[in-house]
Amino acid sequence: MVVGQFFAVNLFIGVLVDRFLDQRRRGEGHALLTPTQQQWILVQKVLFRAEVRGEPQRPPGWRSPIFSLCSHWLFDLTMYILIAANSVLLSAYYYDMTQQVRNTLDTINIILISLFTLEIVLKCIAFGPFSFFGLLWNRLDVFVVALSWIGVALGNQSAVVGVFRVSRLLMLLRKMKGLQTLFVTLYHAIPEFLNVALVLMVLYFVFAIIGVQLFSNVPRGETISMYINFEHAGTALITLYIMMTQESWGDVTDELARNSTAAIPFSVTFMVIVSWVAINLLVTVVIDVFGEAEATEKQDASLRVIDHFRQVWCTYDPNGSKLLPVSVVLRILPTMPSSIWDRSPMKNGHSSPWVCVLRQLERLHIPVDPSKRVRYEDCIGSLALRLFSLSTSEAIHVSQSTIHGVSWQQSHFSIHHEFAALMISRTYRRYQASRRERLLETQVRTLRDQHAIVVETELQPLRKAYHEAINLIRWMAARENREGAAPAVFAQSLNEPIPSEDAFEIGRRASGASRNRDLLEPDDYINDANVEIVFGADDDDTVASTPPFSGLHQDPTVAMEASMGAWTMSILEDSRPSR
Repeated sequence: MVVGQFFAVNLFIGVLVDRFLDQRRRGEGHALLTPTQQQWILVQKVLFRAEVRGEPQRPPGWRSPIFSLCSHWLFDLTMYILIAANSVLLSAYYYDMTQQVRNTLDTINIILISLFTLEIVLKCIAFGPFSFFGLLWNRLDVFVVALSWIGVALGNQSAVVGVFRVSRLLMLLRKMKGLQTLFVTLYHAIPEFLNVALVLMVLYFVFAIIGVQLFSNVPRGETISMYINFEHAGTALITLYIMMTQESWGDVTDELARNSTAAIPFSVTFMVIVSWVAINLLVTVVIDVFGEAEATEKQDASLRVIDHFRQVWCTYDPNGSKLLPVSVVLRILPTMPSSIWDRSPMKNGHSSPWVCVLRQLERLHIPVDPSKRVRYEDCIGSLALRLFSLSTSEAIHVSQSTIHGVSWQQSHFSIHHEFAALMISRTYRRYQASRRERLLETQVRTLRDQHAIVVETELQPLRKAYHEAINLIRWMAARENREGAAPAVFAQSLNEPIPSEDAFEIGRRASGASRNRDLLEPDDYINDANVEIVFGADDDDTVASTPPFSGLHQDPTVAMEASMGAWTMSILEDSRPSR
């Protein structure tokens, strides 16, 4: 037994299984893959698990409190307790119980089914029917609860009621992530199971036909009975299945051998080919599938990073559109772990943070579409390449083959190009602002030299306030030119952060018009102080004879030179704290 059964047979089966797996990998091309290609396939498996779905949105009106209830962790905990109570209830039934005990258990059973039904109704109301039934596990819950109500309707007269009750154990799948992984792995392994099962069925049918031809005339005895015989193909298949399980296969062979000399070669050949080889191949496929799943699970750190990014993406994309603006992605990436976003100082002592960020983005190489948005698939793919130390050029080279049908295309415009353009634009705007500041200071000094009335109360080098002064003067000049008359007095308090560009928009805010500031950057807002700019006539009362800004509304500098002799400009810094 030790040498023959435990060693020789298992050695033979082990070699056969190893050859089977080797041929399977050769057929799929795994044996010919380079390490880079194997990494690429692993990347694709990780990305397959990083699918993003839209999160349920809080509905308006009376459904909002129900949404809060169903989203609370105590609600899930309560359902866990109910499922555990359901499992205890299923084990409480026993044979020959009294009617009182049966009625009590049936009442508890109906209460539990009602609570499970209430859970389904509440979630349908809170999340909406489309969102609720979009998940496979929710559909499974509905199916199980429906079977439970069918069992209640049938009563205790039918033995099928017990089957309906046991089906509620399937609700554990929704609550236990480990079981979900197990069943999902088995689900994806079904095509491979079918291949081996088809070979097994062909062998069964071949041996059944041979058995009918050889042993159909064997008389019934102790082992050969009404259901265990080779009289026709149906009973032959049943007999072969019993022999495959090694249940009394020796007794069947012994009784067949009394009437036919072919019984022993037939039984031995069947047991070796089907019972030892084919069945072990089926088990090998199961082990191989779970081995691949375990190999993927071993990338635990990488999977956590991918899952973290998926969760952050879902917070910015609750509808599941899989598109985000570049500005949002630029805020997400610095929050990633160091395996994605390196926070260590740049080598060679480069001190510019812009260059550091630009090089980080260049390594990721995330494509950007013409509308300045990033696709989720492109972004998660670039992060996975970074995690598995694959460059974009390697990914493009590998994906040009037919490995698993994947593809990776070179993008001509990526996120680092967009960031570089943004930095160039910001630098140019700051240069323009600095240039306007110097111009304004020059004009203020010129006005002082001309003995203009320029009152400064606790005036600090408030550069953005200077910019607002220029913009408001320009707007006043434009309004005077359009309306044909200049107001004698104009006063406006700027109580909100206002962009330091576009005089016409400043004028719109000054006149009470609204403005959408969502598309502007935080650096473009003025948060330094609450600024008040007042224009009024001086003591000489020259407003009527010399209209301010007359014909000089295009250039704020010229407008200041022509008007400051007859007008007073005050830039007052409010004592309230900056916003």
